Amino acid sequence: MVVSPQDYSSGKLLTGELKKELIGILGPLVSAHQEIRKTVTDEQVMEFMRPRPLNFGLGSTSSSKVVKKAEPFLSASSLQTLDDLLRDQSYVVGHQFSQADVKLLSHIKRVPEDKMANAKRWYIHIETLSAEGVSPVKLPKEELSLLWKQFGALFCPFSQVFLGSINIFCLFQNYSSGELLTGDLKKELVEILTKICVDHQENRKTITDDVVKQFMTPRPLNFPIQTKK
Repeated sequence: MVVSPQDYSSGKLLTGELKKELIGILGPLVSAHQEIRKTVTDEQVMEFMRPRPLNFGLGSTSSSKVVKKAEPFLSASSLQTLDDLLRDQSYVVGHQFSQADVKLLSHIKRVPEDKMANAKRWYIHIETLSAEGVSPVKLPKEELSLLWKQFGALFCPFSQVFLGSINIFCLFQNYSSGELLTGDLKKELVEILTKICVDHQENRKTITDDVVKQFMTPRPLNFPIQTKK
C-alpha cells in the first residue's frame, strides 16, 4: 500500500493505520541493521575510529607515496594463499601495518578480483595507507625468516619476494608433502647451485697473484694462551 502525507492530513488514513505502515517500513530496516551489526568486529571499529589525514582531493601532499610495482609478480595460486591468510587477519604479519605489506603489495600487478575479497580489501587498504604517508612497522629479515618456519609452507609463495631467493625450508616442506616432485626439486636446486657457482667464478676472477701471495705468506699465530705464574 502506497500512502502520502495528504492521506493522513485529509483523514483518509487513521493514526493506527499510519503506525502500521511505518512499522512495516522501519521493521526490515532495523532487522537488516542488526544483522549487519553482528558482523562488525572490535578491530573494524578501532580501524574506523583511527585518526587519519583528511584528503579532499586538493592535490597531492609531500607525504603521499605510491607503491612502485616490481617483478616477480605473485601467481594466481599465491594470491589465493594470500586471500586465505587475510581471512583471519588484517595484515600479512598479524594485526599491524608493516614493511611486509608494502613489499608484498609491490609484487602484485593489479587489484585482486572480487572473488578474492580478503586480498582485494587488503590491497586497497595498504594502497590507501601508503598514499596517506602512514609509516609501516619495520621488520628485519631475521624475523621474516622465523615467520616462514613458524607458518611452514603457507608463506613459501612469498619467500622469494621477501628473502630475495628460494627458501630452502619451503623446498623441504613442499617436497615432503608431495607437492614438489623430484624432477622439480632438482630443477630448483640446479638454479640455486648454478648461481653459487657463477658468483664463485666471478669472485675468482678478481683474485690476483698478489692476493694469493699475501694469503700464503707465513705469519705468527697469535693465540691468547695464558701462562701459569
